[in-house]
Amino acid sequence: MSDTVKKSVEILEDIPGAVHLEPLYGSRFKSYYLFKKVLDTFHMINGLDGSVFLLPAYIFEVRFIMPPHIKFPGGIISYSLAEREFGVFRFPRDQFGDFVSPIAVHINLNELNNITQQEIETLLTRPQPLVFDAYKIPYHGFEFVDLSECKLNEIETVCGLDYATRVKHDYDEKYEQLMKIILDKINRMSDYLLILENILYRYRINLDEVVKETDGIIHI
Repeated sequence: MSDTVKKSVEILEDIPGAVHLEPLYGSRFKSYYLFKKVLDTFHMINGLDGSVFLLPAYIFEVRFIMPPHIKFPGGIISYSLAEREFGVFRFPRDQFGDFVSPIAVHINLNELNNITQQEIETLLTRPQPLVFDAYKIPYHGFEFVDLSECKLNEIETVCGLDYATRVKHDYDEKYEQLMKIILDKINRMSDYLLILENILYRYRINLDEVVKETDGIIHI
């Protein structure tokens, strides 16, 4: 990985312990994050001299997480990390069907006694909000080892640079094969974030079609 890509990945690691895949694999993977969870198992590598190296095993899991900000003609909505991980998002609409910021439709309970009949009627004419159940987007994973720089240096010290280089090459090749399986699965799914953005900008207005296309993940 180049220094430029490393820097980009660091900047976009806005979720602790996860890596944003967009800088590595392109815009189609915006808001897809890679998580690692250590297992209580190890993978064994035999060295040239009979030495044994144990590599910790992990569950690598790719999940969709909502961006921290959503922009659209009616404003911008910011989400906390807890909201993003919870994965349920509602987008209110005005009486004309245009999407608006939640602040625009918020009424303080203390103001209810002062609300006019016209304001009540305006609220009642608002269409139902759009709902994006991002937590329902399928996630994918695989079990694999983690070849850290420290462990690679240990292998090189004991078995030499050529052997360590070969181990690293085999590791990288296998890892990319496993990742490709997941990336292909995501490519075959609907681009939920793009669909949501197109709806918010009113580029798409047939919501029944969207509900069907997204298996109800985006719905009214």
